[in-house]
Amino acid sequence: MNRVRTTAALLLCVAASLLPAAPHAQAVDPVVVMHSDFEDGTTQGWFGRGAAALSVSTEAAHAGVNGLRTTGRTATWNGPGRNVLSTVQKAATYAIEAHVRLVAGQAATAVHMTMQRTPDGGSTVFERVASSTVTDAAWTVPPSRPRASSLSPRPTRWSTSRVRTT
Repeated sequence: MNRVRTTAALLLCVAASLLPAAPHAQAVDPVVVMHSDFEDGTTQGWFGRGAAALSVSTEAAHAGVNGLRTTGRTATWNGPGRNVLSTVQKAATYAIEAHVRLVAGQAATAVHMTMQRTPDGGSTVFERVASSTVTDAAWTVPPSRPRASSLSPRPTRWSTSRVRTT
């Protein structure tokens, strides 16, 4: 029998770059439109979805001294989220990058990054944009598939969620 388990804490260093991705025909360097490194000691606009609690921690950092720690998760969709509605533009293509690792002592598990969006005249949907297996031993960057915001006319948030079946 499969069951969902979401008790492990997650560290996220969102050197999260929400990057507009250049079309293949153009050789243009991407422009970072959002970046969070938590070095100022704040969550920099990130919030906990559901029961998730966020805090800035020196326990582990991808670069610098701070990372974002997520605890208190009780469901797979609980995790860090960020409202990007004022950041993204319709018809632009974006790549999302985050450095993720588990707190020491946690078993490897899958992490999924999703985009919450509400199409004009439609219902809210959650689109998976990146997934990867994450461990407590090293930072992982789940590979992001570039997403055109024209496919997501009203993207509002992106977040991470972790699903582990045992």
